[in-house]
Amino acid sequence: MAISQMRKATALPLILTLAACGGGGGGGGNGGGSSTPVAETGFAEPGDSVSQGITYRPKNVNVFITRDQGATLDIDTDEPVRIEFGDNGTDETVRITVSGVVYRLTENADGEFRYNVGSTPMVMTRQATSDNNAAELYTVFSALRSSIPAPEGFAFVVGHDTDPATVSAETGTATYRGVIHANAVSADTTVYDTGAWLEDDLASGTITLNANFNSDNVSGEFSLGNFDGVTTAETYIVPSVSINGNGFSGTFTVEDGTLASGQTLENAEINGNFFGADTGAIGGTIYSEIHESGEDTIYIQGGYLADAD
Repeated sequence: MAISQMRKATALPLILTLAACGGGGGGGGNGGGSSTPVAETGFAEPGDSVSQGITYRPKNVNVFITRDQGATLDIDTDEPVRIEFGDNGTDETVRITVSGVVYRLTENADGEFRYNVGSTPMVMTRQATSDNNAAELYTVFSALRSSIPAPEGFAFVVGHDTDPATVSAETGTATYRGVIHANAVSADTTVYDTGAWLEDDLASGTITLNANFNSDNVSGEFSLGNFDGVTTAETYIVPSVSINGNGFSGTFTVEDGTLASGQTLENAEINGNFFGADTGAIGGTIYSEIHESGEDTIYIQGGYLADAD
C-alpha cells in the first residue's frame, strides 16, 4: 500500500474515533489535479449520479487508524481507498477497503450502512448529496479493535468528477456553498471505557468557496464547532489556491483570535475536486493539527460538499 504521508502518535492507551468514510486498496489516493477519475466509469457525463454497481476511488482521504489493540494511532493522509456500491438486490450493499482489509456494510432501515463485530460497529453515513446528484459526502466511524489495523474515522466524497478539459474551458466566477463534517482525536480522549464512541468530538458546519475560472484559483472559508471543547477554533480561511486539472490542493489558516491561547494550527491542508458535467459542485477533504506546548496534539480530519449558487 502506497501511503503518501503517515503521521504517528504513539502510546495512546485510549483513542476517540469518529467521523467519516473512505475505503482503501487498489489505485486510489489521487491528488487534486489527477487525471484519474473518481468513478470507474470515467469523468462526469450529463445526468450521471452516484449509483449502485459502480466502484469509486475517492481522492485525498485521511484515515485515523488504530494498531496494536488501540495502543497506537496512525494518521494516514492521502490514503488509497476503494468504495464499491453493490448491485441492487444484494445484501452486500457497500464494500470499503482500507489497509488491504475489506469491510462489507449493509444498509439498515435508517439509511445507515453498518458492519458489526458483536456490539462494535462500523457506521457509514451519507451526510450530503450535491444538487446535481453527481457527488455524495460520507462519514465513517468505527469502534473496531483488533490486532490488525482498524480504521477509526474518515470522510470522503464519491461521485462523478468533472472532466479536466471542461474545467479548463470554464470562464467567469462561481460561488459554492455547502456543509462540512469533521472529527478530532487526541491522546487524552477516552472512548472505549463505555464500549461506544463519544459523538461529541464530531463537528459540523458550513463552507463557502469562490472559484475564479479566469485566474484559475479557489478561495473561501469554513466554520466548525469546537469538538465539545477539544478546540475553540470555529472559523478557518482558505486563501487563494490554484486550480490544477479538475481540482486543487493547498493550505488553510485559522481566523485570528479563534484558537485558544498558546495553540497553533499546523499541517493544515484542503483538497477538492469539481463534480458533475458542468462543474456544479465541489467536494473534498481537510486535515490539520493543533499543537500546544505540554499538551497532546489534536488531529482533525473531515470532508465537505458544496453546490454552485
